[in-house]
Amino acid sequence: AATGKKLWMYKGWKVDNPIASPTDCGQGRIFITGGYKSGCAMVQVKKDGEGWKVEELFKNKDCGARSVKPVFYKDYIYANSNDLKLNDTGKGNALMCMDLTGKVKWTDATPNDQEDENGSILIADGKIYHLTSETGALRLVSAAPDAYKELAKADVTTGKNIWAPM
Repeated sequence: AATGKKLWMYKGWKVDNPIASPTDCGQGRIFITGGYKSGCAMVQVKKDGEGWKVEELFKNKDCGARSVKPVFYKDYIYANSNDLKLNDTGKGNALMCMDLTGKVKWTDATPNDQEDENGSILIADGKIYHLTSETGALRLVSAAPDAYKELAKADVTTGKNIWAPM
């Protein structure tokens, strides 16, 4: 910060729309995703003698969160990944859980087929609060890697493109 000198750079991942969502996963690990067929990547930054090095831990197309920053909780990444451009099914992975190797543990049982599903998520007290951007439903989901488990759901607002953080 004092000199503005660049310490490290990672060029192995790119998003067409420059709105990447980095998530700190501890121990120098940074998870990045951004939608628009960019998928996701995890890098680890470490001190290397007098300098720094960055290592790619994984890169895949399983998560494409466009506007909503994923959340790191108890060694798992939770994301709202509805990048419909990742596959030919017309549906994205929706709300999902991914481990630190890039393996998807679960996805919402009923992925949303809305192209601009960018609802916000937050985690508190072991629960994911997910506000869907196209229906205004607030879903309460267990923040556990074993399986998707919806605990409650309520319609709390109306409208479209509800992208703001809760």
